[in-house]
Amino acid sequence: MSELQPLTMEELDRVIEMAWEDRTPFEAIEMQFGLQEKDVIALMRREICLLYTSDAADEGLGVDLGGRRII
Repeated sequence: MSELQPLTMEELDRVIEMAWEDRTPFEAIEMQFGLQEKDVIALMRREICLLYTSDAADEGLGVDLGGRRII
């Protein structure tokens, strides 16, 4: 993904939305945004983790992700 142009917030939201939907194939995301399946998976892991831990931080909670506790 390093060779690609950075996504805008709107594009990032749309990629996450499309990837989250069961009906959208990775090929459609690649065609529209130029992201391969592995790139989308890496993006989702990074962004969803950040969103999840950010929400927990706002609430003052700890988050357990796969044996790692993030506060």
